[in-house]
Amino acid sequence: MHAELWAGVELKWNNAEFHFERMGKSLEPPKDYAIYEAHGNIIDTGWERALYAHLDAFLSATRSIPEILQCCFGVDRHLKRWFGTLNTAEQSRRG
Repeated sequence: MHAELWAGVELKWNNAEFHFERMGKSLEPPKDYAIYEAHGNIIDTGWERALYAHLDAFLSATRSIPEILQCCFGVDRHLKRWFGTLNTAEQSRRG
């Protein structure tokens, strides 16, 4: 059961890691960028769009991790009825 509680955190962490890696890749220039630039061409890679889309997803994933931890291991203010069904020791531990 303990591993099941961490599954949501691990999923969000993996999603955040994926988007963080993609943010880095969006800043990399194309392979032949120097050749095109040497010939006076201006290349728009659209890095801003990709960077900010992945930044938004990264922030969303990372900001949800504390909420998942609170729900799974602490006192969730939205699940008061469920929390009341737990035994006293578990309520105390979570508090």
